[in-house]
Amino acid sequence: MLTKNYFVMPNELMELYQTRTISAVDVAVYAALCSLRRNCDGVRLSQRMIAITCNITPKTVAASVRRLYSCGLIANVITPTAKSAKKYETSVYQLKTLPDNDFFFAPRHILRQTDIKPKMFAVYFFLCCANHNEYGKSWNSYNDLCLKTGFGKGQRSEMIKLIGSLVELGLIEKTVRKIDGVYVDNIYRISGLDD
Repeated sequence: MLTKNYFVMPNELMELYQTRTISAVDVAVYAALCSLRRNCDGVRLSQRMIAITCNITPKTVAASVRRLYSCGLIANVITPTAKSAKKYETSVYQLKTLPDNDFFFAPRHILRQTDIKPKMFAVYFFLCCANHNEYGKSWNSYNDLCLKTGFGKGQRSEMIKLIGSLVELGLIEKTVRKIDGVYVDNIYRISGLDD
């Protein structure tokens, strides 16, 4: 689904990330592909361009594509043959069909960021997935975020840094909540999702 301001990804992506079936790199690579999805057509994109978008190497992209294919998110990859390589230097990725109602929206501007790393992509897309459509927000404590994104208990400080970086880049807005002087779940709003 290609629109001006956002693109659509299946909730299954974040479920696979939570269980560590796929990595943060895989989430970023799949997002790059989903951002160019046009209905049922394949996505034509070079691994070099995916690498630039996700701040990783082309070799890392190739390994990620294999993992995404093995778990069924990529249904097929058509690579250029030696004969056609001069005309078509890119592969065509046929993505799994989107479910009718088990998906989430992500703002397109996330993929134009030059200083975002794969783990930041993964946390950002989790917040997009957790976003309540009616209220335009999600409510999560750092412990919840660690649990739901497959981070260990000892990685809470890393989660705090990732959220801080996303806030600093203006990709999310965070509101700290207190009830009776006690900190409770933070409120997150995805910048650009309601534009």
